[in-house]
Amino acid sequence: MKKKITILMMVLIFVMSTPITTFAKGKEKYPGSTTYTDNSTPPKTNKKKTKNGPQGNPPTKKGKAPNSGTPEVTIYKKNKSGVTYVKTTSKKKKINIPDKVAKNYKVTVVGDNALKNNKKVTEVTIGNNVKTIGKSAFENDTKLKKVTIKSTKLTKVKDKAFKGDKNLKKVTIKSKKVTFGKKVFNGCKKVTFVATNKVKKLIKKAK
Repeated sequence: MKKKITILMMVLIFVMSTPITTFAKGKEKYPGSTTYTDNSTPPKTNKKKTKNGPQGNPPTKKGKAPNSGTPEVTIYKKNKSGVTYVKTTSKKKKINIPDKVAKNYKVTVVGDNALKNNKKVTEVTIGNNVKTIGKSAFENDTKLKKVTIKSTKLTKVKDKAFKGDKNLKKVTIKSKKVTFGKKVFNGCKKVTFVATNKVKKLIKKAK
């Protein structure tokens, strides 16, 4: 009897001393065939991180936002015979004052100070319907070199319209009947005129 008890105790001691971790490894089976999978530690990957993201991915480039810029704005104002070209935000070197604008309004007047002190413009073309060029319309446009006045309807160029345009070289005037205000071309020492002799004489008086 004592021998049986001694053997039984030895078996119990052996079973109790067996490591439990044998059944705790991934996909090993517990007694009773219950599957165990360890998800506590995420699987390791062999991808190496770089400045441009995981290896194998194309590098990403930070693109610059498109430069929308500021749209050009030209202002016109109604007058008795059509509209007046008041001013523009254009930075172009060549500026065209058109014959007509929206709804077929004729551009009949270049307003006072319309392009005064413009430091970008080098050439101006004035459309076929302009009758009047206002005071100081192009005064101190120091880079202005060429002016073409296409209108045969031009009757008046007001005071100081082109005063201080020191680099003005050529002015074409197609109208045959024009009156000029005071100091219209004052300071324009390099300019030559393409016009009728009568108009040229009037210009000289206006200087």
